[in-house]
Amino acid sequence: MSIPAPGQVSAPALVTQLAAGVAVAPVWRNELGGVTWRIATDPPSYLKYGPAHLEFEPKEEAERLSWLAFAAPSLTVPRVLAQGTVTTSAGDHRWLHTAAIPGDTAIHPRFQSTTALAQVTVTELGRALRCWHDQLEVASCPWTWSVADRLELLAELGVPQPQRQLFADRVPPLDLVVCHGDACNPNFLMEPTGEADHVTWTGTVDLGALGVADRYADLAPAILSLGWNFPGIDPAHFWRGYGLQPDLAKLRYYTELWQAGD
Repeated sequence: MSIPAPGQVSAPALVTQLAAGVAVAPVWRNELGGVTWRIATDPPSYLKYGPAHLEFEPKEEAERLSWLAFAAPSLTVPRVLAQGTVTTSAGDHRWLHTAAIPGDTAIHPRFQSTTALAQVTVTELGRALRCWHDQLEVASCPWTWSVADRLELLAELGVPQPQRQLFADRVPPLDLVVCHGDACNPNFLMEPTGEADHVTWTGTVDLGALGVADRYADLAPAILSLGWNFPGIDPAHFWRGYGLQPDLAKLRYYTELWQAGD
């Protein structure tokens, strides 16, 4: 995942159509070839647009966002404006149009201008994920993101059965929460508080895989992501914010599961 440079990506027809003459800018590109566009309407909105793929299901994400608005109104997530599929010369593309929410991605350079600020941001990432897990009720969530669910997806992605069986045979004891589903650092938004070297979590995005699972299903990609996005920052800052001593065996299991489809 990366932030596109200016002029690096051309806006597809659907983006310019929805923009209706206002400025658009690419703000995020993922490994599936999808791009998130900022549309400078008043108020602004965002359009996730990418090729059809098993791991990009805007309809499912829209359903989860709508559920979150009722299940946990204190959690700030994007409001769905529209979603759909468009056929292009390059094949089917899916899209999700949402209203903007406050903040910048936690990996924005503004949050790494000093080592102290980067450490505070990592601690806030841990606090944000713990708050997410604590505020959502497992019993009320209609979706799962279990090991079995994920092994089924890995099968569809072509991961060999013997490799999948290794995960099925050693599932650790479960500690269930409503997981984000892609708790990598960029999906948590932050803002400065006005105090020196201090930030606060303002919202959460990219929720297409939300579902009930062990909390380490989220903790693993969160910690893995720190190595890419906050190199040199001790993960202990994250664990301090989350309020948990890491179970290294569970962390290793869910990290390997996360990486199995790479």
